Amino acid sequence: MSQVTKEGRKKRGLFITLSTVLIALLILVFGVSSYKWYVKRVLRERKRRLYSSVRVEVLNAAGVPNLARNVTLWLRRQGFDVVYYGSAREKLDKTVIVERSDENMKNAKLLRDLIGCDEVIKEIDPDRLLEVSLILGKDWKSYFDFREEDFLY
Repeated sequence: MSQVTKEGRKKRGLFITLSTVLIALLILVFGVSSYKWYVKRVLRERKRRLYSSVRVEVLNAAGVPNLARNVTLWLRRQGFDVVYYGSAREKLDKTVIVERSDENMKNAKLLRDLIGCDEVIKEIDPDRLLEVSLILGKDWKSYFDFREEDFLY
C-alpha cells in the first residue's frame, strides 16, 4: 500500500508542477500580448494626433477617375486632415509630395514616411491654408495598396 501511495504522490506532484508551469506560461503569453496590443494602440493614437495637425491637399495627376477621392478617404482614416482633393492641371509620371509651410519639411516627411514616396520637394507658400500637397502621378500604385476596382464612386 505504501508503494502505491508513493507513486500516487509522485504523479500528483508532477501534475501540480506541470499545471503550475502551464498556468505561468499562459499568464506570460497573455501579459506579453496585452502589452504589445497596448503599445501598438498608444503608438497609433500618437500618430493620429500628429497626423491630424497636417492639412493636406490631394491632386490627381494620373488621370485615373476618383483617385484623389479614394486616396483622401484613406489618408483621413490614417488621421490626416485632407482639406481639398481634385484634379491637377497636368499629368505627371511620378507622385510628388510638396511641403508648403515648414522649411525643415517636417510635414512632408511625415507623409513620405507613411506612403514611402521619396519625391519630396519644398515650395513654401504662406498664402495656402495647408501644409502639404500630395500630387498623385501615374506611379500611384507603388504607394497605395488599393485597386481601381475597389474605388468608391
